Amino acid sequence: MKSITKKTVSAVLIASMAMSFAACSKKKTGDVIQTPQEPSHSGEKITEDMPWFDSKMMNVPFSEKTDKKLVELDQMFAGADDKYIVVLNQARYDTSELDTGESGVYDTTDYGVSEIQVMDRNTLEVVKTINLFGDNLKFDGIIEDVTYYNGVVTLHGECYEDAGNENFDLLNLEVDIDVSTESIVDKRTSDYESSFDQITQKYNIGKYLVETSLSWGEDNEQCKCNLNITSADGTKKVVTLSEDKKDLYDVPMLILTSEDKAIAAVLTDDGTNLYYNVDLAGGTASKADSKDAELLDGIDTEMAFSDNDGNVYAVKPYGIVKVNMKERKLEEHFDFGNCSLSSAIFDSCDLVSCSGNELIFAGEERSENAFEFSNIKKMFIIKVSKADKNPHAGKTILELYTPAGYVDNYASEAIKKFNDTNGEYFIEVTKRYAEQKPEVTWGDVNSNDDLDSAMCMANYQMSNQLAIDLINGDGPDILLDVYDYGQLNNSNYLMDLTPYVGTLDPSKYFTNVFDAAKVDGKLYQIPISFEIDGIMTDKKYGGQNGIGFTTGEYENFLKTALNGEDVIYNGQALYFTKLFNAEIEKFISNGKADFTSPEFATLAEFVKNNVPENAVSWDDMYAMDGDDVTYEGGGVGCFIFKGDRKEDKEEIAYFKECYGFGSYLECIGDLHGGNGFYGIPSTDGRGPVIRPTITVAISAQATNADVCGEFVKLLMSDDTMNTMAMQDYFVINRNAFNSAAGIAIEFYNGDGGNYLDDWEYEGDNSVNRRPKFSEQNIQDMIAIIENCSQMSMPDPSINIILIEEMPAYFSGQKNLDDVVKIAQD
Repeated sequence: MKSITKKTVSAVLIASMAMSFAACSKKKTGDVIQTPQEPSHSGEKITEDMPWFDSKMMNVPFSEKTDKKLVELDQMFAGADDKYIVVLNQARYDTSELDTGESGVYDTTDYGVSEIQVMDRNTLEVVKTINLFGDNLKFDGIIEDVTYYNGVVTLHGECYEDAGNENFDLLNLEVDIDVSTESIVDKRTSDYESSFDQITQKYNIGKYLVETSLSWGEDNEQCKCNLNITSADGTKKVVTLSEDKKDLYDVPMLILTSEDKAIAAVLTDDGTNLYYNVDLAGGTASKADSKDAELLDGIDTEMAFSDNDGNVYAVKPYGIVKVNMKERKLEEHFDFGNCSLSSAIFDSCDLVSCSGNELIFAGEERSENAFEFSNIKKMFIIKVSKADKNPHAGKTILELYTPAGYVDNYASEAIKKFNDTNGEYFIEVTKRYAEQKPEVTWGDVNSNDDLDSAMCMANYQMSNQLAIDLINGDGPDILLDVYDYGQLNNSNYLMDLTPYVGTLDPSKYFTNVFDAAKVDGKLYQIPISFEIDGIMTDKKYGGQNGIGFTTGEYENFLKTALNGEDVIYNGQALYFTKLFNAEIEKFISNGKADFTSPEFATLAEFVKNNVPENAVSWDDMYAMDGDDVTYEGGGVGCFIFKGDRKEDKEEIAYFKECYGFGSYLECIGDLHGGNGFYGIPSTDGRGPVIRPTITVAISAQATNADVCGEFVKLLMSDDTMNTMAMQDYFVINRNAFNSAAGIAIEFYNGDGGNYLDDWEYEGDNSVNRRPKFSEQNIQDMIAIIENCSQMSMPDPSINIILIEEMPAYFSGQKNLDDVVKIAQD
């Protein structure tokens, strides 16, 4: 990064951060996080000894029958050791035109594949294929799971066994197959499916084999975890882990801390971890001291991998780290960006082996088309190994920031293409903010208000940190997806990208989306893709101008058609910030805030008279609908959350965050044809809000702004736009939008229509109410997008002020003038 004088830094910081610091003057929770200890790498030269990994990637083959149509393929990773990588293949071919006569039975060996592929770890080539339908095995059943350990493949599933008298019983079985002899060495009945008592993990640590299983207590009231410990001499012990009033669901991590001791991370029903010290020799366990577990609190233990040497490797958004329990630190082992493959490919992989400087990953190919059904799940294997020298030595580093700490496959492909073709510069996704990122205590989040407030505070803290670093010349060169950090939209922090965009052809681009992204006439962030946020309902309920609701029109809609039940599930303070940000240009202009306008008063009065003080809790929301609360888990970078509201009654409107054309059609299906899309309540009845989903910005102090601009052009390329549109993103390129929309129409008029809620029951008769989609739906959505004039890029520091001060007016404690005076100051 370029550096600027301290005098300039001081002057700009005082001016630009005044509102931010005012917002946290009352509360400690708003303090700016500390500057990361790791320095910026921007402008540094890459040396030959900097880490780099060579890679090899191969699709796992299967015994394909080329004369038949493949309708289903499932490839499951079984395990790996120093010699082999083992995968189970199960394939099914089309039998719809097969004449099976009266029996209705066909030969599974002709129309199915069930096999074990054994691959050489060094070459990734198949050295042996074990046919489970073969004469030696004759396995005729359903395989639910498979594991490979110490030369033996174990099949978990159901199999038909001859019970005599021409009867067959379907048994839950575990079958052990020796890969060297290709024969069954053990077969036993199992309660794998029926009793939930099953092997979930296998750990070979030190001189012990530890297999974990789950079992329910008396009356099936509590789920416990068992550690089945086998020592080198064959001695077996079982340690049962349990916790009052909690179900224990898995042991995702077991770390050897000494020859006979380990620490176990145990996943609970609320998504958190408990930690136990385990005496492997004595067969006992006790709750771990908090100091023993504090290093593990920053690890997604479900994404951790325990290697045979007793070491544990944790998957971070940016790469693999080794857990060093002795020195109580995490050691970087493999950065996804230091590899010749696109870094995002590792997001769909599992780390399956880690031996010294060699790592093995197994992943499943992602479909390039969101508008198709496919039961073909192809697996690939990746091997990366430490290179002797870095092939990019001599290049200058450009640092790229993203809030998630990693990039998606579109940006990842663009970065790879840039790094492969640019001879002087190398884009590095920075991880120095990843461990500094403010964390939200998701266990305390139980309503839309809780969620929005927590995210606002996290965004506030992170945007302040970036502002300080950028103004000091210590920040990243390129910034992705900082649309929630509105305070950065300022020439002190970011460049005006208009010169890199040029004059856009409105026949090729949604130019109004670019216009909506401008702040005081400058384009600080380019929206690569976007969603439309607004209210979907039948057009007969919409505002008079056909694009949005005035506050008066929405109040009438709320009290009549909606019967008082709003579709925006927020309490007063958060509801107000939504309305405020939807027409923020009326209140913030040229860096100055003005809350004294009549429009501000109109929004405040509407919220005071029509919105409850607090959002309904998610528990109560489900209780009102007669549904249980459900929890869903996310992957890397996600969190445990309570699922979307489920409704038994038919809705006439939704608040919709529409991210793509398929998303739009599905909501039309939910509304049984209602395709009106309107802006949320506003003073002028404006259309829906554009919310970016991917943006790119360049620092005002970038090492080389023109080179960063070349990366921006890669993200705006036709290839990137077409790929994203086919993944059901709204993109700024009209041709890509139209092409994907046409394919989506065809899909949802066919098999994709099964996604839609399209049946209505009238007595004993069912009526199909599936809408028929057409070119008109495409034109409708184009008109909706073109009627959008405001982009949502909120300044979290301003939102915090409003959240803190406006409730005094809503509750009647103060009049609006008094509240505005405080907020204005």
